[in-house]
This record gives sequence, structure tokens and C-alpha cells, in this order.
Amino acid sequence: MCYARFLTAVMWIGLLSWAIKMPCIFFITQKYAGMIEIVLVVIIVLLFIVIIVLARSLNNIKKLANNRLMFIKDCLDLLYVFSNDSQSFHNRCKSLVHIRQLARYNIVSWKPPCAHFRKKWHKMSTSEKQFICLMNAGFSNRELCTIFQVGKISSIYVKYHRIKSK
Repeated sequence: MCYARFLTAVMWIGLLSWAIKMPCIFFITQKYAGMIEIVLVVIIVLLFIVIIVLARSLNNIKKLANNRLMFIKDCLDLLYVFSNDSQSFHNRCKSLVHIRQLARYNIVSWKPPCAHFRKKWHKMSTSEKQFICLMNAGFSNRELCTIFQVGKISSIYVKYHRIKSK
């Protein structure tokens, strides 16, 4: 895979270096040829930066997908092992979806979701950061109740408004 990326990069560099020299042929005067070459080099550098950023984000997405798949496999394994004992299955499921366990699986991004929270991120506790990230990931209030093992949905609303008011 790495060798294929290297060959692709070499091919692009060769093609783009040829493209940089081509505009000089079409100009009768060489007055603007140097400026066009500089602009093309800047465009090429920017394209390489974009490619690198996209490759990194793709790797992050792959890691996230693998973590989610691992979580699903563990849930299915739990279902198989405790298929005859519903009480044990219920207890194990509750422990599997607890926030400490979900944090180990790393199934959501733990970065600040918006500018409003970025300013206050360093002042928040780990639990508050996880709460905000899970809300941003689309978890419902009922799901957050289960994850944080809170008895009432109203506690989730209170927790959110306390964090927001900080």
C-alpha cells in the first residue's frame, strides 16, 4: 500500500513538473512565464497539503469505524454468552454501555464540538466533556441516562444547563 502511494506521488510530481514548464511554450514573450510557474507551484503545494489532510482524516475515520465494529462484536458476544440468563445479560449490558467502558472503546470524537465549548473546554471535568461530546454525537436524553446511569431524564437536562452556564 505504501509503495503504491509512493509511486502515485512520484507520478503526480512528474506530471505536475511537466505542466509547470508547459505554459512557457505557449507565451510569445517570457514576461509572464515565471509568474505563472510560481502560481502553479503554489497550487501544487496546496493540493499536496489538502491530500495529506484528507489522508489523515480518512485514517481517523477508519479507526473510529474499527472501534465501533469492535463494540458491536462485544455486544453480540455478550448476547450469545448470556442468551439464557436475562438478569445477567441486563447487568452486563448496563456495564458495557457505562461511560467508562464507552470511553475505552473510543467510539465518538472527544474533541470540543463547537467554539462555545472550546473556550471553556479546559475548565470542564472529564465527565462534562464526555457528556457534551456524546450529546454532539447525537445520543438522545434517554440514551445519556443509560450511559451515565442516571435515574431520570430531567437530570440530563439539569446537567446540560449547568455545563452550559459555566
